[in-house]
Amino acid sequence: NIDRPPFDDPRVRRALALSIDRDAICKNISKAGEVPAYSFVPPGMPGYSGIEMERPSDTDPERARALRLEEAKRLFAEAGYGPGGEELRKIQIHYNTNETHKDIAEVLADTWKRELGLRVEANQEEWKVYLDTQRTISFDVSRSAWIGDYLDANTFLDMWVTDGENNRTGWGHPRYDELIALAAQEADLAKRLEHLQAAEALLMEELPILPVYFYVTKNMVNPRLGGFYENMLDEHYPKFWHWMDAAELEA
Repeated sequence: NIDRPPFDDPRVRRALALSIDRDAICKNISKAGEVPAYSFVPPGMPGYSGIEMERPSDTDPERARALRLEEAKRLFAEAGYGPGGEELRKIQIHYNTNETHKDIAEVLADTWKRELGLRVEANQEEWKVYLDTQRTISFDVSRSAWIGDYLDANTFLDMWVTDGENNRTGWGHPRYDELIALAAQEADLAKRLEHLQAAEALLMEELPILPVYFYVTKNMVNPRLGGFYENMLDEHYPKFWHWMDAAELEA
């Protein structure tokens, strides 16, 4: 909720985003091969490369994590918080009832408390109440997710236009709105993708959202089933399925 301090400061939002241990969340909580996310558009969109948030990097994962935490603390202090700075009120992480969501909220609360000195508590709500809280933007930080309706980056990026139905952050930016509108009008595919990438770059600079991980599909399929192929939309049509004989299976 960017209308509530301290989340109205992009430096605070970036500090929160940098401090999230995405690898640990994917490895120890979700545990189904989820991919740590530093952009909002997932990998694999035809012709599109996601624009990731800027962050310190290193070939050694532990060193990279340490650099991200160092930058997060610097930004937090620059915004006037942390040791010697303004004391922050207790904030809440809002999520809908689900064991995985609960575990992730508790990990985030612990991380932000340990690394940034925030006082954080998790606030669980049943689905209908949770949706109402999101619609009225009556939260500090809220868990959310999105699954694309069609195979294009726009299904993720047009969510964040000013006052968009699914934009429950209070955030809006004239240039972002303009880029999404330009992409909708652009007939040249390469230029259209450039507009969308520029929009995502702005989203990852402003960070009204804190990407955590990308979903993966989970299917249990008999090895003899032919005509069943992985795809981004996880759509599978039985008319193409068949049982492979021994020769097909061996091949």
